[in-house]
Order: sequence, then structure tokens, then C-alpha cells
Amino acid sequence: MASIISRQIFQSLQSINLIDDKDKRDAIFKEKTDIDKENTTKRDFKKEGLSSQYIFSYTSMQNACNVGKDFANFLQSQGITKVWKITPQMARQFLDLKASQGASPNTLLSYRANLIKINHAITENFNCRGFCRGDANIQNYEISRPEKIDRRLDNNQIRQMLDSYNGKYALAFKIQADFGLRFNEIKNLSLADFTIGPGRDIETVKQGTVNTSNSLYIHSGTKGGLSRVVSIPPDKITEYRAILEQLQGGKNHPFAFLDKGNYNRAIKNIANSLGFGKVGSSHEFRKFYASTRYQEEIRPNMTRSEKLEIARNIVKDLGHGRARDDLIKTYIGRL
Repeated sequence: MASIISRQIFQSLQSINLIDDKDKRDAIFKEKTDIDKENTTKRDFKKEGLSSQYIFSYTSMQNACNVGKDFANFLQSQGITKVWKITPQMARQFLDLKASQGASPNTLLSYRANLIKINHAITENFNCRGFCRGDANIQNYEISRPEKIDRRLDNNQIRQMLDSYNGKYALAFKIQADFGLRFNEIKNLSLADFTIGPGRDIETVKQGTVNTSNSLYIHSGTKGGLSRVVSIPPDKITEYRAILEQLQGGKNHPFAFLDKGNYNRAIKNIANSLGFGKVGSSHEFRKFYASTRYQEEIRPNMTRSEKLEIARNIVKDLGHGRARDDLIKTYIGRL
């Protein structure tokens, strides 16, 4: 049977509002700040001092529950049986313990953020002062942030990798770079998903009715089941016709053998062999697709609004539920 303090912490966590839905998040942000803004993010809530009151994804909820369980076990070992007996010093001792056990700075930052959420929930549920107070407040707990290392590859480096590598992953790399596929999407890709020449009308989740003429239909392994159709660039239709003819008679799912760990390890090794450092992952090909397509589609003298519309369409074609403007910076950069 769970201890009293475990039950109290878990009860407090259950009361935290989960706002993983975009519309709900926007509505709450407006209610709390009187700021009417679309596509709000966790960062917006943090700027307004509201992030400790909410959890923004199921993964974050799971992490908070794991930290809560760990914290409750620590408190129980210290003889603490009720949440209102937790002191700021005890929260600090818990973080000190994690640091002594080898927790990385990023892990400690996550622990601290979740403890702050737990504290807020405890004060709301049990009408007590909580443990984030006074000079020992864990909000002032010093954590040496890790030095930021740029692990990205630029487009010229990606091109060099694609041109120089001809091993077993070469075709998968190319298709990812040409269509912006996620790893699970390339792994589940079927030859039947390609259409060269006239196609058919199909219903997609976000694009509506789309004709598959000279395109790739991406529907298996997608995030959230969001199917989409991405056109084959006109200058690559002949090339992909030859690729498909070469693959005929083989396996219908030619990339089912892919293992994500080995795949990303191969990318790092190739980058390292070219002198770029042991950096990169399959996600780099999605960024390459988005940024190169953007450069191809923009024209001189375009307004920022016109450029923004192009960027949003590209983000949609990456398979995101909404063309959030924060994703534009991630995949394309400054407009």
C-alpha cells in the first residue's frame, strides 16, 4: 500500500491541468493574461510566470509522476509523512542527492521544474505554505547549465553526405531528404506509396482531398495518424521512375530492416568521416528538406507575409497537425 505522503503527492499531481490541446492552451492563456494569441507554447506560459500551474504533454505528466514518486520515497526515508511537513531544505537535499548520484545538469533542471509544479499543486490542494519559500527556495537552487553544443548539420554538409555515401542507408537518406520523412515514416514506406504519372484522389487528414499524381503518399508510421501527400519535384520525376523500376521485384517495404539506433549512428559516423564531428540524426534530413524547399519557392521582393505563407505550407507538408510558427524557426530559420 502506498504511503500517505505518496498518495498526497499523487493526488496533488492529478489536480494539475493538462493542456496538450492547442485550442485549450490558447483559451487558458487568454483567460489568465488577457492576451489573445494563437499557437501558444510552454515558453509563453513561462514568460508570464504560469508554467508551474500546468503540464503540457502526456510525456511531461509521466515525468512529473516519476519525480513525485521518487521525491515521496526520499521524504519517507527522512521520516516525513505529510506534505505540509516538507521544508525547503528537504527539497534541496533531494536535489543534492540526485546530483551526488550523477544526475546531469539537464536532469537536475527537470527535477527542479517538476518539484516546483508539485509544490504549487500541494499548496492548492492542502492549503499549506509549500516548500518553495524563503532563502532555501529551490527556485534559487544553482545548477550549472551544460555548455551548448551545436549538433546540427548545415545544408552544404548534408549535400556532401548524400553525395559521398553509397552504403545500405543511401536510398533511405535520399528519400528522407527529398520528402522530409520522419524515421518511422521511411521505415514503414511502401513502394506502392509512390505514384509516377496520373494519380487518384484520396482523402488526407489535414490536406483534405488531394490527387496523388507524381507524388508520395505518406500514411504509415506518421505522427498522430496525420496522412499527407508530398509532390515529387518535377526535376526528380525521371530519377524516381528509375529508382522504382530498379526496386521492382524486391521487397514492397524496402526499409523495414532499419533500426533507429544504427541508422542515427551511421549518420554520425559519416558526418565524422567528413570532418563535421560526430553529430547529426535522421531529423537533419527533415530540416534539409524544409529549408531547401523554402529557398526554391521564395522569390525576390516577396513580402514577409508571403514568405510566411510558404513556410507554413512547408511545415504542414512535414506532417505537423498545425503550421505552428515556432516550428518554422526549427526547420527553416529566420525568414
